[in-house]
Amino acid sequence: MALAAVLCARAALAAEPSSAPPAPPVSAPPQSGLLSSLKQAFKQDIEHEVVRGHFDEGSPPQVHRLYCLVDEKTGQLQPNAVAGNPYQRPDGMTGIKGAAVSFSSCVSAEQQGLLVTSDYALKVAVRSETAPTPRVGAARAARAPPPETESPGSSRPEIELVELTNAWALAIKTKDLPSLESLLAPEFALHSWDDTVPIPRAEWLKQFVEGYEIAQYQHSAVAAQVYGTTGIVTSKWHRRGAQGSQPVEEHGYAVDVWRRKSDHWQVVSRTTLALPGAE
Repeated sequence: MALAAVLCARAALAAEPSSAPPAPPVSAPPQSGLLSSLKQAFKQDIEHEVVRGHFDEGSPPQVHRLYCLVDEKTGQLQPNAVAGNPYQRPDGMTGIKGAAVSFSSCVSAEQQGLLVTSDYALKVAVRSETAPTPRVGAARAARAPPPETESPGSSRPEIELVELTNAWALAIKTKDLPSLESLLAPEFALHSWDDTVPIPRAEWLKQFVEGYEIAQYQHSAVAAQVYGTTGIVTSKWHRRGAQGSQPVEEHGYAVDVWRRKSDHWQVVSRTTLALPGAE
């Protein structure tokens, strides 16, 4: 990953650190399907979801912490883990900021004894069809370390693309031209949903750096899937600001295509649907 992109992503996701001690690196549990992840992403009501546990993926130094959520209103467990920043709510439970749905299964993590739940107060009547497991799990403590054949620098490419998407959003908001130049492939183009108005890279950069005053810009419900050296990222977005003297507020949906070359991801296209006003 490009250093500038990583720094931007970390800044965008900075929040209160978790009080839980770091768990040792573990092998990744089986992934859920793309449909499950997208369904959860677009139905996510993050204001009413709380953390019930966490588990770690990857190997040092690329260890990622993922969180499993439950809907406090319905007690429904969310099937896919999310990346994000935990914080303590006034009611003592743990909320999550900047949540991005991953392809990792909370059910699988719990069944394997990887899910750490003892660090989180939970005042929700949980509905679950799966059998209960120990809160920390003896199986987790007894797990062998990752095989030595695993690359120490390996990381989940889907999580990397989620971070890069957040870095891109931050670079747009702050008009960080060096980061935008690093993230965008030379052939990048912005496409409308019906492909009637493609905007090439140079025009897109000029439009966002010179044409807009951006008060707020963010992506949410970010989900990624990787196929070899190609990555597909879907997300929702919201933008508020001004174009010239006219105030502008829009929201919409985006599908991004990323390409990995020489261990460096760049986005080659974004297809977006823009709708007026806030969501």
